[in-house]
Amino acid sequence: MFRGKRGRRLATLAKEVDRQVVRFMSSYGPTVLRFALGIVFIWFGVLKIVGESPVADLVADTVYWLPADPFVRFLGVWEVTIGLGLILGVALRLVLLIFFLQMAGTFLVLVTQPGEAFEGRNPLLLTTEGEFVIKNLVLIAAGLVLGSTVRNRQARNAEQQQQGIGSS
Repeated sequence: MFRGKRGRRLATLAKEVDRQVVRFMSSYGPTVLRFALGIVFIWFGVLKIVGESPVADLVADTVYWLPADPFVRFLGVWEVTIGLGLILGVALRLVLLIFFLQMAGTFLVLVTQPGEAFEGRNPLLLTTEGEFVIKNLVLIAAGLVLGSTVRNRQARNAEQQQQGIGSS
């Protein structure tokens, strides 16, 4: 691709820039993802708690066997708890467990209200509500990525504690 001495220097520079960008993304990506996901959950949860969620009716109709208003508010508290746990990075395994339980619950719409999720009940034609549910696949993928970092975080924390103890 690059020819001559100048080309080789440019190729070396491009490789170094690429290496630094990948290092930056590897170092900060999981933390940024954790905070972003936490903000989304807090935001959506607060809207449910204060009775301003645009999906409150959809949620209430999905779990029609439960009292609507208390359940929507409970779900809001649940989501705020997930969001705070993600941002604070506390008990991440437990936070991810309740995150995945909540994510599984979002797909109930497809079962209990297929008419709300699909145009003419055609599984290939999503309504706005259906798109709202299906986009949770991306949130699930984000949760899987964060779950893959739990052991690394614990190992780093243990190592930092040992170094702190050893240097005293």
